[in-house]
Amino acid sequence: MRRCLQRYARWLREYVNFPVRVPVYLSPRKELKSRNGGTASATCFLPFDHREEPYIRIATGDYRELLRERGRDNALAAYLGSLSHEVVHYRQWIERKPLTERGVIAKASAMVDDYAKCVDRPLETRDSDNASIGSWLDRVQVHINHGHWAKAKRLLRAELPREPENHQMLNYLAYCELEHRCCAPALRTVRRAHALEPRCPSVLIIYARIALANDKPKLALELCERILARTLRSLASGSCGEGLAAARGYKSDAQKLAARCQRALRTSP
Repeated sequence: MRRCLQRYARWLREYVNFPVRVPVYLSPRKELKSRNGGTASATCFLPFDHREEPYIRIATGDYRELLRERGRDNALAAYLGSLSHEVVHYRQWIERKPLTERGVIAKASAMVDDYAKCVDRPLETRDSDNASIGSWLDRVQVHINHGHWAKAKRLLRAELPREPENHQMLNYLAYCELEHRCCAPALRTVRRAHALEPRCPSVLIIYARIALANDKPKLALELCERILARTLRSLASGSCGEGLAAARGYKSDAQKLAARCQRALRTSP
C-alpha cells in the first residue's frame, strides 16, 4: 500500500501544482478524528497562516478488511481516492477559497480516473515504474490544465520525432494548436492523425472542431455524423476506446457540434 501511494504521489506532482510542501502521513488507525469532532478516513491540516506547513493524514488500519471485501485493486484505489480528496482541499487552501465539499468528490475521482489511464493496476505501471508516469502525456496534461498552450506545443513537437506515427500525440498537438488560435496548422496536424487512425473518436471530434474553426462546417458535420452513427459499444471499445463514459461524452459533444455546423450551413451564402 505504501508503494502504491508513493507512486501515485509522484504522478500527482506532475498533475497538481504544489507550491507549498504538504507531507502525507499514514496512520495505523481505522479512523481519524476530523476538525469538526467527527471521524474520517483521511484528514488535512490547513493552517490559517499560509507560512505554516499543511499536512495530510490517511487511516490505513482497515486495509485488511477492504482487501477481503473489495479485492486488492479496489482496496488500494480507495486510499488513492482518500488522498485525492484531501489534495483537492489543499488546492482550495492554496487558492484561498472557502473550504467546501462541493465538487470535491468529482474532482478527486477525476484524478484517480486519469491516473488509472497510466497504469494497469493501482500498484503497477504498464511497463516499468517510469514508463507511463511522467510520460509525455502526463507532462502535456500539466501544461493544458494551466492553459500553457505554447509550452504544450513545444513539448509535443520535441517528442514527435521519436514517435512520428503516434496519432494521439498528433491529436494533442492539433488540439493545442487550435486552443492557441493556430487554426490552419491545427488542420494540417489533425489530418495526419486522422490518416493514421480514421476511426479514433478523439481524433474525429477534434478534427470536427478544427474543421469548423477553419470555416469548413460541411466537413465538420460529416465527422460528427460518423461519431453519431456508431454505437456506444463501438466507440467505447477497440484500440482507441476509453470506456462507456467517454463514449457518451463523445456522442454528446458530436450532437452539440453538429447543431453548430447546421446553423453555420444555414447562414452561409
